[in-house]
Amino acid sequence: MKRNRYQIGTLLFESLRTKIFGMETIFPEGVSHVNSFPVRKELRRSITQWDGAHIDKSGKVARYSGAHVLVPEFLSVEDLRRLPQETDGTIRVGFLGTSQTFGVGAETISDTFVARIHALLAPAPGGALLETYNFSIPGSSSEILLRRYVELWHVARPDLLVVNLSNNDPDAETLSRNLRVLALEVQREHGRVVFVLEANSVEWDSQGLRLKHAAVRKLGEELAVPVWDLEGYLSSNSIYDSGMLWWDNVHLSSFGQSLTAPWLADRIAQLLQPRSSVMRSLTGPPACTPKLDHTTFVHSRTHRS
Repeated sequence: MKRNRYQIGTLLFESLRTKIFGMETIFPEGVSHVNSFPVRKELRRSITQWDGAHIDKSGKVARYSGAHVLVPEFLSVEDLRRLPQETDGTIRVGFLGTSQTFGVGAETISDTFVARIHALLAPAPGGALLETYNFSIPGSSSEILLRRYVELWHVARPDLLVVNLSNNDPDAETLSRNLRVLALEVQREHGRVVFVLEANSVEWDSQGLRLKHAAVRKLGEELAVPVWDLEGYLSSNSIYDSGMLWWDNVHLSSFGQSLTAPWLADRIAQLLQPRSSVMRSLTGPPACTPKLDHTTFVHSRTHRS
């Protein structure tokens, strides 16, 4: 079984990106046959505290804009309300999720898959500006996020909303009901939405998670919403055995984030209207990860009232 083939060499490779004290504390007796860190909150916080500074998670939205891919802004509700309603010349992509999408597990904020995706897709050529918003709250659920989106965040009017949810919802019915309302809200404002099957480490064998994924697939088929199987990708043999993907059963390491980003970015790119000119040469994904086609993208959405 693949979960028993995890080799010490891959762990040592990824450990170069972690703080030495963290590795020594987690593995005082060696690292054999380990593919995710134990859930130890105080240690995980010390390792994954972005850039050594406390990140305020009380409702602010991280925004990446244009070519400044490593310097996000943190927008308040008032900032969002001041955004221009008309977005001609701008492509807005939003991400909605809990701690996994927020980026817990990444050593720095620039390591998170949302930041990496923006780096892959920006800057959009031809005068278009790419803005990427991370509407994610650690420890939340689809019910909390739906309420926040409908009451507050919808003013950003993303052209595409990528929803990565499953883990924190109590059951499949609740998740499906809230995703339905969310998808209809995004579509009402002429945006597009996709559902991502939120991944877990393969050691975490959850019947509840499988039921939620089945419900998301069913809803996606009913609403004609794309469903992207991140769980299947990260648990595939070639990806799972490529390095240390997980800090624990839910949160991706910086290496896991680096594999997730190009996989999602490639699919996001296909939902944005291509042009014939050639995009800038992409840099960033490690050699073992899939690469984007060199295509350009323009704003594909009609005027919104």
